[in-house]
Amino acid sequence: MFGSLGLLLFLLFNPLIAAHEGIQAPFQIHDNSHRRLKPVLDEEFEQWLNEKGSKWGMKGVAIAVTRRTKDINDNWDGWETELKGYGVADRWGNPVDEETLFSIGSNSKLFTALAIGLLVEDEKYPINWDTKVKDLLPKAEWKLQDNIAEQNANLIDILSHRTGLPRHDHSYSRTDTVRSLVSKLRYLKPSAEFREIWQYNNQMYTTANHIVELLTNQTFTEFVTEKIIKPLGMNSSTYLFYEAIQSHILADGFLGIKTEDQTITYKAIPFYDKMGNTSVGSGPGGVISNVEDLTTWLQTLILNGRHPITNDSIIPSAAIAKTAEGVSLAAPFPLDPSVSPEAYGLGQASYSYQGHYIVEHSGGTVGHYTVISRAPFDGIGIAILTNAYPPGGSPLMELVKWRLYEKALGLKHVDWDSKYSTRSSNKSSTVKKPSTVQTTLPLSSYTGIYFNPAYGTVILCPYRNSSSIQSQQHRDHCQSTVSEISQTLPGRHPEFVFAWDKYWSTHVIVSHSDGDRFAGRSFILFPPPFPNSKDEEDNKPFAVDFGELDAGMKFVVEKGPDGKDKVVGIALKDVWGSGNGGEILKGEDRESTEVWFDCVGEL
Repeated sequence: MFGSLGLLLFLLFNPLIAAHEGIQAPFQIHDNSHRRLKPVLDEEFEQWLNEKGSKWGMKGVAIAVTRRTKDINDNWDGWETELKGYGVADRWGNPVDEETLFSIGSNSKLFTALAIGLLVEDEKYPINWDTKVKDLLPKAEWKLQDNIAEQNANLIDILSHRTGLPRHDHSYSRTDTVRSLVSKLRYLKPSAEFREIWQYNNQMYTTANHIVELLTNQTFTEFVTEKIIKPLGMNSSTYLFYEAIQSHILADGFLGIKTEDQTITYKAIPFYDKMGNTSVGSGPGGVISNVEDLTTWLQTLILNGRHPITNDSIIPSAAIAKTAEGVSLAAPFPLDPSVSPEAYGLGQASYSYQGHYIVEHSGGTVGHYTVISRAPFDGIGIAILTNAYPPGGSPLMELVKWRLYEKALGLKHVDWDSKYSTRSSNKSSTVKKPSTVQTTLPLSSYTGIYFNPAYGTVILCPYRNSSSIQSQQHRDHCQSTVSEISQTLPGRHPEFVFAWDKYWSTHVIVSHSDGDRFAGRSFILFPPPFPNSKDEEDNKPFAVDFGELDAGMKFVVEKGPDGKDKVVGIALKDVWGSGNGGEILKGEDRESTEVWFDCVGEL
């Protein structure tokens, strides 16, 4: 959905080899009344993309490059657009083209911020950017652990990621409602003071979604579609999976899996984020679109809210300017001297590249990864939509973006490929030493039912000997969970496993580290992706490690009323995703850890 953004998006990756399949012919739009621009998506770029796609992992990519043109008097007078698809859109081998639909993930955040902007600029609604959230939501719903943030957070704060809350991405699930997610914010620990630093947080965009619905008495998706998507003629774009599936080709996701011999195989999965009209992910990451529609979107943003054909004002220019206005420092240290530090506004990041001002965001859902970027002073917009996720991620979108700006602006070529390769090779793989300290109690004493009001209930199952569980209901549950893990992760032999219905993971394996400390690692377990296929591989479940959770788990043992030692809870650390200078809690008790689970029952 949602993912991370800007320059730091795809820095956690490993070099890999993947097949590049097919290049499609470009679709170009020209206006002959202006001076022609040199093509960007030319043969040289195709050859370059073939090479980089093979190295970094690529299945399908759709690209839009739209540029304002000037007449002989150096006045803006039109647009020149190149649209092109590369590779395959789905498991059937259908080619990517300008109409292929992708989830744009967190690039949806700009639609959410501008939905708020429409309300701010409309006199009918008594709000402005400084209006406090507590004055817009029912008192019973809006509550934070930091009372200062609860009382003072305004619309700018929640949209610029400076409330003090870290990601806490494992606290919400696909079955949450907008109201239930907002109500759970009160149980999430902050990792920074209010307005202290920038910390990415998807839940605040669900909160903005909720505010739009309360003020307009419409669903959020209806409001954005009615006020933005339809007036711009973005007729293929939607929040609704059932609408997208009826139109043009909806891209599959291709997930890279490292086999035992360290080769990479790609498994196709059907479109993953099947959102509806009231989905919890709509505000942070719900839009489905293609490069054809995103060309209109980019042109509208560059024209400060005016329709590129009719010149009608669709979005107030003040709202667009506000979203690009830097509020927080998202990336204080640039990756290279050619890039400035990165500021974050409202659903938009901004920085300069070789002296040119760039405004953009990136987005990621399960299987789809995107960048939508513009250089407004230069009149250039770029959209890159991809459908492959190699193990550990890939910088391919960033490489493509830099290359396109270099070609469009005539800039010096920076060898980003080598820079990312160096960062990858410098990432040392730590080999964990075998445990030398045994657990305080027998392993069977650590299984049980654990609860956190935000993260929910966890039934911690033994990986072996689940037949000894007394409760038939829990025994059946654990045997089913263990069976799912053993089928999809045959090389793993953890001590415990549990299933949880989270947005970014479905199962966690728990392996012993030392003493009462364990390590939790999350996976998404996929059912057979195409169960009616004649291909045997399509009828097998499989698991993918997205690296979303790699947590330390300390089981806290205390003496009970009977004087016997017992597990009272689990202290989780390295789980909340503070990033960017947020506090990392190393404590191992209820008060000093990031997330605490109470032990509430035995199996």
